Amino acid sequence: MTKMSKDKYFMSIAEACSKRSLDPDSKFGCVAVSKDGSILSTGYNGPPRNVDDSLIPLTRPEKYIYMEHAERNCIYNAARIG
Repeated sequence: MTKMSKDKYFMSIAEACSKRSLDPDSKFGCVAVSKDGSILSTGYNGPPRNVDDSLIPLTRPEKYIYMEHAERNCIYNAARIG
């Protein structure tokens, strides 16, 4: 059995993160990785932390003002962690 490459490993984690998205049309995940290969943060597209998901419209174009990109949520999570 061969070892999975780091790229495939981190991409598989990003794909798993994308499955947390409530957006019925677009599901994206993000993983921030340090130079030494440590995971710093993850994120997925959706509303910011502590926003009640049930209040977010999931139809276009109404959802666009509420949904954050996976990359932004990943950065916000990293900043929150410190």
